[in-house]
Amino acid sequence: MSLFRKLLQKNERKGSGSTGYRSVIDNIKDDTEGAVTFLHNTANEDAVNSIINDGFLYADNLHTTADRFTRLDDISMSRWEQERNFYGPYTVVIQISNETYEKLMNNKKYAEKQLLPEHLLSVEREFNKDEGEFVYRLPNKFVKGYINRETGEFHPNPDFDPSYFDENTAQRNYSHWDFNQERVIIYKPADVSALM
Repeated sequence: MSLFRKLLQKNERKGSGSTGYRSVIDNIKDDTEGAVTFLHNTANEDAVNSIINDGFLYADNLHTTADRFTRLDDISMSRWEQERNFYGPYTVVIQISNETYEKLMNNKKYAEKQLLPEHLLSVEREFNKDEGEFVYRLPNKFVKGYINRETGEFHPNPDFDPSYFDENTAQRNYSHWDFNQERVIIYKPADVSALM
């Protein structure tokens, strides 16, 4: 028996369908058809609650901080859990409706500046000089909630709206986009200032 199959069986025994990667599948599988789904693991429940309340901070693009999933099957999820487990037991679920994501992805005007949908949807952008990269804040409306993979418990975000789209924010991001500019505050909720 291969090592991968042994790991898969170990996870199946550990979770018996309700914890580990199975809890992720069980909690979001029905909602992935109409949305682009990203998963992000963290070890700190306070950080997860901050993401739910204030939005998701990511560096450069969403793909560098979260994993995008097109299929939630046992093999890909088991592999994901083995690779990402050391980041912590809390899995944040981020979803953007396919309609919104594709509308922004297929817009030639935005493509000229190499803007990804998450750049257009983000409410804040700042250049981190220490890391040499931009850091963005995606609105909390795209955060479906989080899963404690140790207990299998799902904590929904009451503000979740995967179809949320603010044309003004997208236009402002487009018109103010300059890779040489170090800081762009598109929108800054009052309660976010303490995090900066």
